[in-house]
Amino acid sequence: DSGPDEVLADVRGLMPELEKALRADARRLAQGTDGDDVASILSLNTAREQIAEWAGAADAAAADAGAVTGWDLYSVLVCFGFPAYAVGFQRNSAVQMDPFQTSCTFVEPCPVDTSSLMLANQLQHEVATPSRRVVADGLILVSPAAPEATRAAMRSAVYQHVCSVALCRDLFMYHPRMTFSMHAHAFVRAAGEYRATGSRAYLDLCLRIAYSIRKYWGAKRCRDGDNVALLRRWWTEWAGLTQAEADGCSHPVQLVLLLAASDLGELGLWGGGAAHVTTTPLVNLLNEHLARMMKGKLRGLCSGGDGEDEKTQARALALMQDLLGVTKENSPKPFEDVMQDEPTLESVRESCQPWAEVNAASSTFETLRLGGGVGEFVHGAL
Repeated sequence: DSGPDEVLADVRGLMPELEKALRADARRLAQGTDGDDVASILSLNTAREQIAEWAGAADAAAADAGAVTGWDLYSVLVCFGFPAYAVGFQRNSAVQMDPFQTSCTFVEPCPVDTSSLMLANQLQHEVATPSRRVVADGLILVSPAAPEATRAAMRSAVYQHVCSVALCRDLFMYHPRMTFSMHAHAFVRAAGEYRATGSRAYLDLCLRIAYSIRKYWGAKRCRDGDNVALLRRWWTEWAGLTQAEADGCSHPVQLVLLLAASDLGELGLWGGGAAHVTTTPLVNLLNEHLARMMKGKLRGLCSGGDGEDEKTQARALALMQDLLGVTKENSPKPFEDVMQDEPTLESVRESCQPWAEVNAASSTFETLRLGGGVGEFVHGAL
């Protein structure tokens, strides 16, 4: 666990790289190639201005070293802020082990900064967006207007602590996959808001998130590595998408962001007709999404139990029977004559219809959000 002194030392060690990055971004600005530099509604700082303040804060801390001993780590996070967007995440104990086991409760195309949010949290003061939604956390993105500076700052210990607070409400629970998780969940939420509202502000936010994760990973990781291997297994090999180590898919949102942020042509994953290329992997993705929703419901039914495999299997079987309307009356039955040979399993399967009507009165039907029909479920899942 690092304290305020260690974090300040880390920032001071990063300053040469950060100043170099700021100069590189300034040259891009002079050449007219900078991105849209939006300002935080809280500090009114642009991305470049927000990161440029780090140098002044580090110098002030070094000049007043005696006072630093009275600081806590949260105070240090207030001094060194990031440009961000208003966001909220669902928190649970599983996130500490696997950052993807969360969900984005909301994201807004509202620029904020983590310094102001951290100070508000420290003072127990509520901050609201223009839509009157209370926000306590920020989604930190690589800014198109200051890509080198923001990416350099995201390699600091400050960034790790801010991410840990956003997902776990704990300063010391950082996990290297938190960046990917926060980007992926926020991307899916923003895409859903764009579909629901048609607001181009959410479309712009989706593009910023896709841009950010590519810049954060760098060119090499966008062409090779575990993430590209996962995308390839899903998109072209039609392999499994389970949480098993062999599949390596912690959450389906990984694939959605990978698809949006990857250059499929560069990776050699795009060819033939679009329908031919996309149908099977998208169906596999929806199947996995359904399977994980059912797994969550089953876990809820089995929580607090003795954990016996047989009872868990029985509950899973009962869930499916309820959902598909399987009863004793519509199921194959043994012959009353015990001397008569029972039919083979293959012949029983052939006599059964290959489809079933979903039981709309089932509680599982509501859990899976199938009430609006298959089309509505597909749109919601994607």
